[in-house]
Amino acid sequence: MKKIDTGGLARSASQRSGMWDLLSGIYRSEPTLMLIERLRAPAFSKAFKELGFEIAEYLKGRSSTEIADELAVEYTRLFVGPGKHIYPYESAYTNDKSGIAFSAASSQFKDLIKSYGLGYRTDFCGAFDHIGVELEFMGKAVSEEAAAWSQAEHTTALKYLKLQKEFLKKHLLKWVPKFLEAVINRARRSFYRDIGMMTKGYISSEADEIRGLVNRFGSKQRGGK
Repeated sequence: MKKIDTGGLARSASQRSGMWDLLSGIYRSEPTLMLIERLRAPAFSKAFKELGFEIAEYLKGRSSTEIADELAVEYTRLFVGPGKHIYPYESAYTNDKSGIAFSAASSQFKDLIKSYGLGYRTDFCGAFDHIGVELEFMGKAVSEEAAAWSQAEHTTALKYLKLQKEFLKKHLLKWVPKFLEAVINRARRSFYRDIGMMTKGYISSEADEIRGLVNRFGSKQRGGK
């Protein structure tokens, strides 16, 4: 029987977790200087390029402060208002309530986060079905998978892979593609248009990757190997 490369799986999961965390930061609030510097990092520039997007071109030749200020205006226009804007909440897409997020859905998602013991950002004051929170939750689940692989804990790693698969199916895949289409269509800055397209592709590729891993290691578990 071929030995499972748990070290390689841990490194891969750690990289995937980093991308989920970065995307969470992009959608959670107006861009900070720290976020812009993270986007400049070679590892993320390479990851974006592999996904077909040259984010580095947008960042090149300008200061981080200038870029952050420009994107703060665009973020507010797209997701905050005043005026017509895109609601970055799951409940705005899964409830027939004219696009308004409701506290009940937010409370349910908050309970879901706590039920898995993954926690949430204490400095986040918005609704808990916000796109940034859901992406962060996914990143935490992948981080737990990485930690399990690093300890060669196959059963625990599979547990978190199944959580990722379930969360994608029941939450992200049900509404985020529609949300991203709105971002792509209404963005005036290429940054958010490109990030929207990249996020859409990344979630799709992750769904395929996670499904494959669950099938692979789930069958091994059922076979007692």
